Amino acid sequence: MKLAISGATGFLGRETIDFLSGSRDVTLHAFCSPSTPIPANVPGVKYFQGTLADSKVVKEWLSGCDAVVHLAERGVPSQVVEHPEHQITRNVTAAVCLTTVMKELNIKQMVYASSGGALYEGVPTPGEKLTESSPVTLRTPYAISKYFVEQHLLRLNREEGWKVSLLRISNPYGIHQIGRSRQGIIGLAIEKMFYGKGIPLWVSQKTTKDFLSVLDVCNAISLFVKKPTAGVFNIGSGKGTTLEDLFRSLEKITGRKPNICSTPRPLNEPLITALNCDKAKKAVGWECKISLEAGLSQLWDWRCKKPATRAA
Repeated sequence: MKLAISGATGFLGRETIDFLSGSRDVTLHAFCSPSTPIPANVPGVKYFQGTLADSKVVKEWLSGCDAVVHLAERGVPSQVVEHPEHQITRNVTAAVCLTTVMKELNIKQMVYASSGGALYEGVPTPGEKLTESSPVTLRTPYAISKYFVEQHLLRLNREEGWKVSLLRISNPYGIHQIGRSRQGIIGLAIEKMFYGKGIPLWVSQKTTKDFLSVLDVCNAISLFVKKPTAGVFNIGSGKGTTLEDLFRSLEKITGRKPNICSTPRPLNEPLITALNCDKAKKAVGWECKISLEAGLSQLWDWRCKKPATRAA
């Protein structure tokens, strides 16, 4: 199978390529922006550079491919930008341009990385879980982009017989997030704790998130690629964890006490997020396999062994 992956040098793109490139029956066409350095000599991966608005380059990238994994998107879930309409227009236009070329090449299968963390309103009390039919709210430009791209892709499923799997991913974490300051509290916390520095926290420690190892996300992408299934699917751990409990776990694993520097910001985030993922399990047999404790231990071990590599 020949698979096209957009956003190939982003957090999720890099992890997905690492996960899939070891398979003998998959060849990857990886697409990244012109400003991003291309990794050298990655077996089974051919890189392309350009913008999704450039139909000529996109056609070269998609040529001969059987399916697309669309991971490229500007912005982060909680980001408030000065000109939100630019971010929204850019992301939606990119998706429309991509699907236009897919139509020309008769490619009708896609896995799209949407967001369960950014779109859902959240739940009012601990213990409740969000299903794919739970209310959504468009708090940020990022969420608006995701929602409108979802609607475009759902129309292709409904009216043109496409097989687009829209994965509403919760709060993924992994090694390519370590050191980032704008996305991923786990990666940021591990980097700060490694150097003994303060961890800036923008929200209450009572905030509850559904943390999920990116390796579980990659496994979900792989399963939906192998079994094309149209629709919206939650991809999460199915468990809400408060930031307070997260820091306790990090302290236990690292043997270091987190230095929390509370710097509140007016972020539009739900107080409690936990996803019900029964639909994905029924569709392709996917379920979360890596516990938060195991995932945190793996990240800390990696950070201590390889302090100078792969951190974004």
